[in-house]
Amino acid sequence: MNPELSRRQWLAGATVVIGAGLTTNLLSQPADAKDRTKDEPFGYCLNTSTIDGQKLTIVEKVEIAAKAGYQAIEPWIRELDQHVKDGGSLKDLGKRIHDSGLTVPSAIGFAEWIVDDDDRRKKGMEEVRRNMDMVHQIGGKRLAAPPAGAYKLDKSHASLILRASHMGFSTYTTRFSRFDADLTFDPKNPAASKVVTTIDATSFEMDSAPQMCLDIMKGSQMLDTAKFPQILFKSESVRMTGEKSMEIFGTLTLHGVTRPIVLTATYNGGYSGMPNMDPQPRIGFSAHGSFMRSDFGIRYGVPAPGTTMGVGDLIDFSIEAEFNGAPRG
Repeated sequence: MNPELSRRQWLAGATVVIGAGLTTNLLSQPADAKDRTKDEPFGYCLNTSTIDGQKLTIVEKVEIAAKAGYQAIEPWIRELDQHVKDGGSLKDLGKRIHDSGLTVPSAIGFAEWIVDDDDRRKKGMEEVRRNMDMVHQIGGKRLAAPPAGAYKLDKSHASLILRASHMGFSTYTTRFSRFDADLTFDPKNPAASKVVTTIDATSFEMDSAPQMCLDIMKGSQMLDTAKFPQILFKSESVRMTGEKSMEIFGTLTLHGVTRPIVLTATYNGGYSGMPNMDPQPRIGFSAHGSFMRSDFGIRYGVPAPGTTMGVGDLIDFSIEAEFNGAPRG
């Protein structure tokens, strides 16, 4: 990357950013205010988990953050542990970060300290102290991590998209615009998570579709929203398939029929809150699943065997969801 390339020019190349898996986090205070302008009053921080898929060391991530034009970097405690395990020095890492023109507003760790158990809380606080010492050695000041507990869906940062074949000519995209979810989550033990999601079936939407099509979809031939106004998903168990990937086993109640379903999901991370900007703990997930609508008694328009003439039986869905915990005291 050309070292003379300005931060603004680099950020304008959004396609390159997305392709590389880099994302920006807005800071409540500038990471380096000396070159900030009034129309860009915040700094940019790289949460290192956004490029975990590249299998890079923390040193390599520091180099990427600096070259990409970030002012700050937010590493995860596990990366600092790995750096030490590989023979690295945290103080040397801190110097490298500083010499690269970066700051460390916080690091992310999941010490188990907000629990109603004296022994576990004591061990959690010992881990917090160890983590904070590590953060201090690299020039950081705080540990940011979402606490375990109850979370509520942030409806302004959530989407539920469905896709189905339309006569084999295209994959048609629809959505539900009103849904809610309650989540019990422990970042130290994601497999113990539980979630209940309710969907307002009447909020089914189709972009630019004729009213006739929308009436069919909400009518007795398809969703029958007058009779079945709510769709419900309840998780029953979670199986971790990777550090942040999982399968969520549960039941889906649709059109008056309840059947088992499995979602594949990814925990995208979170934090304990951002002073003056986002005071509540926040976590995020991406999930995907599919089902045959005929299994739920919705058979209208399903193509005859060997043909694609109709609306596909297979429904794929994708969920992007952020959750908020209780505000910090």
